[in-house]
Amino acid sequence: MMSIGPTTRHSLLKGMRGGKDEAAWRRFCHAYTPMLLMIGRRYNLSDADADEIISETICAVHRHFSDFDDPFDKAKGSFRGWLGILVKNKVIDAWRKKNRYATVQIHENQPDTKMAEDFEKLYEREWRINLLSRAMEEAKTCLVPTVYQAFVLYAIQGQRPDDVARLLSIAPGTVFVYKRRALIMIRRIVNRLMKEEG
Repeated sequence: MMSIGPTTRHSLLKGMRGGKDEAAWRRFCHAYTPMLLMIGRRYNLSDADADEIISETICAVHRHFSDFDDPFDKAKGSFRGWLGILVKNKVIDAWRKKNRYATVQIHENQPDTKMAEDFEKLYEREWRINLLSRAMEEAKTCLVPTVYQAFVLYAIQGQRPDDVARLLSIAPGTVFVYKRRALIMIRRIVNRLMKEEG
């Protein structure tokens, strides 16, 4: 099993400072765009509205990280929480535009309580899905390809261990060993990301 590489989410956030590290910003967009898109879709926003939320959120994060030498103070909260508030405001704005003639009014300082509660649950769920997806993507680069393939075929796709073993030319018992090895790696990455992002 290979070790986790030096690039961590902490180093990504650090690289985003000043707004000049294009590679860090590309990694940020790659990591968070799917989550932002899913949140927009969950609120029945059009693809154009969801794209606008993504664009506005990334621009707001870029402005924030460009304006400060140390843009994110963990003592004041987690990156996850900060991003959640930012996204929620963008979603509320988009929802307000879409439903400007709706009977329920959403006021600037008093967002609809039900919508706010729903957003918190939705954001938490989408954050966890996104975290797991990123952890699996990272694990794929850290594990021997056969180990990762066995894990995906058996644990995710639900193929029978004998079929996986035959397909990958390994012993059937090795499928279970590889699954465990991949799960340990993924858990480690998830724990690290949770610690870094709050």
